[in-house]
Amino acid sequence: MASTSSLNSLQSIDATITTILCQISSTALYPFDTQRNCWGAVTGQGPLFLVQRRAHEPLCLIQLNQKHPTNFEMDLAPGIMWDKQDTCILFQRTDDPYAPSFCIWAADVLERDDMLEHLVQYVTLHCIVFTCSIRMRLCGKILRLASCALC
Repeated sequence: MASTSSLNSLQSIDATITTILCQISSTALYPFDTQRNCWGAVTGQGPLFLVQRRAHEPLCLIQLNQKHPTNFEMDLAPGIMWDKQDTCILFQRTDDPYAPSFCIWAADVLERDDMLEHLVQYVTLHCIVFTCSIRMRLCGKILRLASCALC
C-alpha cells in the first residue's frame, strides 16, 4: 500500500486525488517513434501511480518524472488499449490514429502485474477497450511494437 508521503506528494500536484490504488516504484516511459519504427528515448523515469480522484472523476495514471520537471498524467478513458509484454505495460489510444503508443517499463514484475490487475478491473467496469477481440484485432500492431528495439 502506498505511503502517506506519496499521497501528500501527489496531492500537492493535484488536490483532487483522494487515494492511491496501486503503484510501481520504478518505471521508465518510452514513446513509440513511428518515423523510425522503434521505441524512442526515455521520456520519463520514476514511480507510477494509479490514483482515484474525487467521486465521478476517472482514475488517473501519474508518473512522478525524475528526469524532467513535467510529470506524465493520463486519465483512464474509453479508447485506450492495454497489453503486457515482458516487464512492460503497452498502451495506445484506439480512437485516435495519430496518438502515440507508449511502453511503461517496470523494474518489478509483481508491481507491474498488480497494476495491470487494477487496470483490467477498472476498464472492465467502465467498458474501456481491453477485450480479447479488440486485442486480437490489433494484435499484429501490438506484437510489432513489443518486438522493436530501443532507438
